[in-house]
Amino acid sequence: SIVATVDQWVSKAGKITPDTAQVDATIAIAKLPMALVDAFAPGVVAGSSLREGLGELADLSATMKGGMSGGSADITFNSPNASAKAKVKIANSVLTSDSPIEVKINGAGIAAFSPALKKSLKEQSATLDTYPDAAVLIDKLRFTMPSGGGAISLKGSGALVTAKLTEVRGTVKLQKDGAAQPFKVAPLTATIDAQDLGGTVKVAAATSAELSGQPAGNLNADISASGLLDSNGAFIKGTPGKVAGDISIKGMATAIAQPFVSALKLDLPKDVGPMLDATVKIASNAPANSAGATGSPPTTPPIDIDINVAGQFLKIQGGVRYAKDGIKSRGDGIKIEAMHAAEMAGRFIDPKMNIVVQSARTESKGLTATIRSLDLPMNAAGQYDMKRMAAEVDVGLDGISVFPVVNGKQGAALDVQTMTLGLGVVAGGNVQGSINSAIWHEGAPFGAVGAFNIAGLLTNGKDGKPGVAMETMRPSGNLELRNVPVSIARLAPSAPGPNGEPPLDLVKLLRGVVGPNFTVALNAK
Repeated sequence: SIVATVDQWVSKAGKITPDTAQVDATIAIAKLPMALVDAFAPGVVAGSSLREGLGELADLSATMKGGMSGGSADITFNSPNASAKAKVKIANSVLTSDSPIEVKINGAGIAAFSPALKKSLKEQSATLDTYPDAAVLIDKLRFTMPSGGGAISLKGSGALVTAKLTEVRGTVKLQKDGAAQPFKVAPLTATIDAQDLGGTVKVAAATSAELSGQPAGNLNADISASGLLDSNGAFIKGTPGKVAGDISIKGMATAIAQPFVSALKLDLPKDVGPMLDATVKIASNAPANSAGATGSPPTTPPIDIDINVAGQFLKIQGGVRYAKDGIKSRGDGIKIEAMHAAEMAGRFIDPKMNIVVQSARTESKGLTATIRSLDLPMNAAGQYDMKRMAAEVDVGLDGISVFPVVNGKQGAALDVQTMTLGLGVVAGGNVQGSINSAIWHEGAPFGAVGAFNIAGLLTNGKDGKPGVAMETMRPSGNLELRNVPVSIARLAPSAPGPNGEPPLDLVKLLRGVVGPNFTVALNAK
């Protein structure tokens, strides 16, 4: 049953007045069929349903009395797999909690709400013997309600939020045909201490893992931020007045994490390696007026971010500075080494493109990319200003094979032995570059050498968003394809001849015209 009365919510002039409204409401619903809720609100949970996640039936009770000057609310929800309770009160337009607000869901509910994870576990030959129970507790809640139609001020508002996951146990295969090994992930506790959003907010989390009884990684996060609000108590636009933090993953066995990321088309053991170390450091320094002193608008100082990822097959190291007016590289820039970049890229290629990409040899270096410098300023619309962008990037490819699929069959590979690409972005949205490569096809080497300039390629649209100006760009430069073997013609699909005759032998025809190889020089002005 639902019984509710609302008084004093409209003035004599007909204006809605939430500040003076008085509520007296009682809700008592027993054994509510979740299937009925699903029928009226289908698709709330992608790939699952509320009935599967919460259980067949649920009980809901709530009482609300009073108004902004003084009142209270008590809400309770219970189902086979989940529960929630909240007891709050209002006094002089300030909302506070009498006791911690709790939201809980057990492992059965987590499993039902995670169809993608179930599928991933099956594909990765992994199992979860126990799904975690999850709980979120909101304690020491304090929120000042706006009155008289005024803006919300978050000064003095906040809460202490704690999220918990119980231990996870399961098995995983490190090799496709290997034996399943037991693993466990220790209970995770994450806290957000934001009892006063106008002060310092702290975030902390920690957990660890074991594989076959041996340590298999530690996760730790410790971040603090202050200067989040402006002088009116609203969240500032831009970076906080001060932030500092460390996030680290040490000695993580990637096989344990793989089922949780496979939906992203990642294969951590193959892309990164069997173990992973990663750190992210964040730091900024607040100037004297960052708190928004009277007569002095708050400033948003830059944040320095340093990243270090170390795995057997993947390494990333570098630093950037993020500020309200843009992003810049720091120090020696950013360097990426991805030995298995070919396989990583291959998972994202649309099968309709009829291309298979993989490493040419086990010792291939794959991809190396160095962003030597980057300056990406913001425009007045808060978008990255492509006309003022400046960058210097070096890209190297080593040992990557590209297999065309012609008429449904995988053809001979284009083996990129080496390729170097130098790119530069200068004022005006101009992109400059050079290319030098050594490629093989069917045992014959050839190369591509050139330099180019694409004037006005990068731009911002009428809405200010970054884009490319395909219609107005002005390309120039030269490209020379040297000693290209005529076997390259086999990459082109060939249509059957008339009356069921065999298709034309394009390689034979081309060889008869140009010989075993040819050179093409292209120039654009």
